[in-house]
Amino acid sequence: MGQQDIISMIVNNDVKALQVFFSDVAGNEKQVSLETNDIDNLMNNNVWVDASDVTGLLNICEDEYLLKPDLKSFRLESINGNGKKKAIFRCTVFEQNGSLHELNIESTYVDLCKIAKNTGINEIDFFNVNFSNNMVTPIIKKINN
Repeated sequence: MGQQDIISMIVNNDVKALQVFFSDVAGNEKQVSLETNDIDNLMNNNVWVDASDVTGLLNICEDEYLLKPDLKSFRLESINGNGKKKAIFRCTVFEQNGSLHELNIESTYVDLCKIAKNTGINEIDFFNVNFSNNMVTPIIKKINN
């Protein structure tokens, strides 16, 4: 589904709110709500969030960061079963310079894949997160050819 299809669904279904979800490096889900008239900004990668506005991020960073929606994650949900709808998106967090934000779990995964490739590791299965020392390490398999 493309951007115009999503915008049409939002307009045709009289959507009342946009909910945008993203995760930090520890996998904690964060969410911001937008007004439906912000849909064009969201679709054009022009939604910036100040870390001080998101609970739990102020002590980690003080910058603004960009939220880019994954269009495949779009869905409509009912608000409290009253017939009104909200649009839901998952987003990826980017730095002001366009690179993946270090708080983003996808950023950690991309970095680990690069390291793995350079060291002969062919596959990363999942992460082991140690919250006591803020370390994220891959659990890996070496495939012998």
